[in-house]
Amino acid sequence: MISSVHGNPRKFRKWSAGIAGVTLAALVLSAAPAAAAKARAPKKWAKSFCTTLIDFTDTMDDLNSEITDSAVEAETALAEDPSLVFDYIDGLAGNLADAADAAADTADDIRRLRRPAVGGGKEIKALLDDVLGGGLEQIGEEFESTEGEFRRIVDETTDPLVAAEELITAADQMIATFTELGNTLSESFESLDADPTLDPDDVLLRALERTPACAPIANG
Repeated sequence: MISSVHGNPRKFRKWSAGIAGVTLAALVLSAAPAAAAKARAPKKWAKSFCTTLIDFTDTMDDLNSEITDSAVEAETALAEDPSLVFDYIDGLAGNLADAADAAADTADDIRRLRRPAVGGGKEIKALLDDVLGGGLEQIGEEFESTEGEFRRIVDETTDPLVAAEELITAADQMIATFTELGNTLSESFESLDADPTLDPDDVLLRALERTPACAPIANG
């Protein structure tokens, strides 16, 4: 949030870095509208919001670990039997299907959150629904699209060497989507800094900083 009168300039910016770190540090390679619902107390809102994001980033890190482990195992296995590339690709497709489901579910969870009971609470909710909820929904669709590319390779190719070459292109797309995920999470917080009327008294910011459920983000 940029303001010379209220609070710290770009006060939500560190949250973008913290969440991006939770999501990306390990990477190596609609619900009904709730605007009319009663506002939620800042501390309770912060707990729900952070728990939703941390559950999602934990899921992404677990999936990334599975992808990394399978890549290490595949390196030896494929050298001995190139035809195993099809099993490897099928496994990656399953990982991407799980990632797509997690992103879509989290987008719905974000949109289910009631607005925080702070100045500009309705606008904060609208921004997060649009930038974060909408961004996660789009990323879920991209994960699903990349999953389809992996499955197409298995369905249309019988030559292990051709499959391996096509895998490289599809894997690049997968990595780009993971990177975009981190950018989406960051941008959702940067958007809150663009308007000094959002949480002008830093009530929500203090709730985020003091809520134990948010510690993994705040300390990220």
